[in-house]
Amino acid sequence: MKSAAEAVEAGIVAGRAGVRVVGRGSFRSASALRHFALAAIEQGTRDVVCDLTDCLSMDSTFIGVLAQIGLDLKRQEGGTLTLWGLSPKLDNGLRTLGLDRLAALRAAEAGSSAMAGAPLRPLDLGAGATDRTFLDAHVALADLSEENRERFRGVIQCLTAEQDRAAPPEDTP
Repeated sequence: MKSAAEAVEAGIVAGRAGVRVVGRGSFRSASALRHFALAAIEQGTRDVVCDLTDCLSMDSTFIGVLAQIGLDLKRQEGGTLTLWGLSPKLDNGLRTLGLDRLAALRAAEAGSSAMAGAPLRPLDLGAGATDRTFLDAHVALADLSEENRERFRGVIQCLTAEQDRAAPPEDTP
């Protein structure tokens, strides 16, 4: 049965980074996912599989982090991102935002899971997303298409302004 609780589990199995999202993929787990994927890629992983069989929904920050991971892997020779176990609703939303340009999108198959039996561990979601995570994720989505640039223009402007306000003032001689 699908749960509304948010959990992200991850690990590296046979040179492949595996991620399982349970419940909602949101800004709460986006930074943890980003840090895991960056570390896996730095360690030489070129294949990331996200099992979304039990993922109920995703917000734009989480989707933007998936886009960042896809872009990171495209820069690596032979790098691939697979988003597996998609419901028709998630599949449609990800295609609308252009994630199919960065990842292989695979539908859910009854009774199976891409990461079944894999030794995955829960990611620590305690830190949450930073302003930089929000901004970078939305910029990654905006860069996928002109429609996304328009769709996320206001969000990016607000996040950029917020980041500028939070920046320490520069010392002037």
